[in-house]
Amino acid sequence: MCSRMLYTILPSPYSDENLNDVLEDLSSDLLSLYREWWDVKDAVKNIAPNHDPGDVFKPGWVSPLRNLPTADDPKYIRIDPAHTYAIDGIGKSYLASSIILLMHMGWFGNGPIDDKFKNAFSRFMAYCEAHGKNTSITEFSHKVFKLPQNSLNGYPAGLGKGHDAAVVSAWLDEELCSAPATFAGPQFNELLEVLRWSSNGINRFWRLQYNAGLWVTRADTELLVRDCFIFCDEYSTLATLCARAGYPLFKIRPKLHMMCHLGLDLKHALLQYPDAQWFLSISTYMTWSDEDFIGRISRISRRTSPLTAADRTITRALALYRRQWIATFGRAYANVD
Repeated sequence: MCSRMLYTILPSPYSDENLNDVLEDLSSDLLSLYREWWDVKDAVKNIAPNHDPGDVFKPGWVSPLRNLPTADDPKYIRIDPAHTYAIDGIGKSYLASSIILLMHMGWFGNGPIDDKFKNAFSRFMAYCEAHGKNTSITEFSHKVFKLPQNSLNGYPAGLGKGHDAAVVSAWLDEELCSAPATFAGPQFNELLEVLRWSSNGINRFWRLQYNAGLWVTRADTELLVRDCFIFCDEYSTLATLCARAGYPLFKIRPKLHMMCHLGLDLKHALLQYPDAQWFLSISTYMTWSDEDFIGRISRISRRTSPLTAADRTITRALALYRRQWIATFGRAYANVD
């Protein structure tokens, strides 16, 4: 609208003659608006030059949970590793981009894109069958990777559900370990080396995290910090190298920043408690899909009374705690109340 108005009142033949008059009128109007505002009720509202309008937005809703002790203390805030990595997290971008990068390298054949997807998926399913793994992924395709149809010109993002990330990550690490160092040619040597290093780091990170249990030794916590930072650093390197090569892969997302904080929080704990030998596992902060209470996972709570649902939930939690207690202190303490 503004450009059309200027074109109307300032046609090029008369621009020099009218420009100053137009600017003077605009300045006069702005000055009047600074001093006197016009409201919707056709009344002039005089506002002092030093008037402070304050916050024009209404106060936002504040959860009653904020009234709990320490609820506003940032040091008690924890990052959810599940959503940071596996559930629409940086892990999905990493794994999908890694598979596409291997397709560019020719690891899954040199035919059409659909053939490469089929070859990669057949090898993935062979891995699942050989290792007794389950997956919700039914195919590798543009739709599954959230790519434009018949093109690899886009940042891949999707790859199954959250629990599929661990299975795909383990399969990818096995593929990279079996790949010859020079199979892709000299132009991909650096990319392949960084890809292997990042895959090793993230697999070590999650494997150690899950095997450690509820409490992690100081030595293992130091390894977790190292592997987390390795992954974050190599992910950024992969994004840079792929951008230089013209591949839209390894999208830099806020979840990468949050992934760095997982390692940083562990590092701060090591520095804050130099004499501590055990540290709480970050897996205790994980919130998986059942926190949404939708779909099949909510059927029990919909079909039973609230008391029964609560009783079953507490019973399952106690069973998990008992198993963890036995794993930590031995079966001799299994009957301790």
